[in-house]
Amino acid sequence: MYLSKNDIFKDTIGINFSEPVGRVVLWVSKHQYHYFDTLPLHASQKTERETENGFIISFNVTLNYELKQWILHFGRHIKVIEPQSLKIEIIEELKSNLSQYKN
Repeated sequence: MYLSKNDIFKDTIGINFSEPVGRVVLWVSKHQYHYFDTLPLHASQKTERETENGFIISFNVTLNYELKQWILHFGRHIKVIEPQSLKIEIIEELKSNLSQYKN
């Protein structure tokens, strides 16, 4: 059976589709939300609700390297809420990055 590129990459941000697909929930600052609203990261992206200082969005994607890099790109304007495993990976990456500037 032949799978098209659309089938292979339908749950993926970037090109790495070997990781499992999971539900990702993010808080996005009001400052950055218009970017996400205008140019959704993924077709499954949904705005769940507005908070006092931002928005909660969700989507179902492969939990891959490209997703992590994308999250890190937005810095303080984005925060992983779910899954906990992704949140921990982002925290560890940020700690590692910060340690480069201690000397």
